[in-house]
Amino acid sequence: PINSFEENFDTTAYQAIPSCWSVIKNGEGLSQNAAVYVTDNNFYSPSRAMYLTNSNSGVNSNLIIASPNLGNIAAGTQRVKFFAKSAAAVGSVQVGTVNNTGGNAVFSEVETVAITSTYTEYEVNFTGYIGTDTYIAFRHNSSGTYSSVYLDDIRWEAAPLCADVTSVMVNNISSATAN
Repeated sequence: PINSFEENFDTTAYQAIPSCWSVIKNGEGLSQNAAVYVTDNNFYSPSRAMYLTNSNSGVNSNLIIASPNLGNIAAGTQRVKFFAKSAAAVGSVQVGTVNNTGGNAVFSEVETVAITSTYTEYEVNFTGYIGTDTYIAFRHNSSGTYSSVYLDDIRWEAAPLCADVTSVMVNNISSATAN
């Protein structure tokens, strides 16, 4: 198992899956055309992203991309940050865990993330996770038929004790000071 990773999918071939990642497709109403793979369009950072498309699957089907085996999910110290967008105006992706990466995998939701057609960075904390699963997973959750979700720049990392610093502004910069 590993304890951290950064995956931007850029070195993975088109229509492939990164090494140590797994695709899980199961459940009632799963379309034979549902797909999960790396695509070379609709990426956040050039030149690839993960693509999940339900292709008319039922709402009880599972279309999941699972991370490499992680050794620290249960430690309660981690978070996942990622960029996501929907091919439609609105959609959602569920972030959680799976107990294995086989066809009988069981998905356990940690959080449902509402997404739009514009790439946005999201964060899901696993600091309160209690369980034994060792894979984080992203489940396609958009209810529309033929809907797609894109994921990019996924990071599994230590959750900081304080919130991330954003929107820092510096004015009146000189060689010795700044306001």
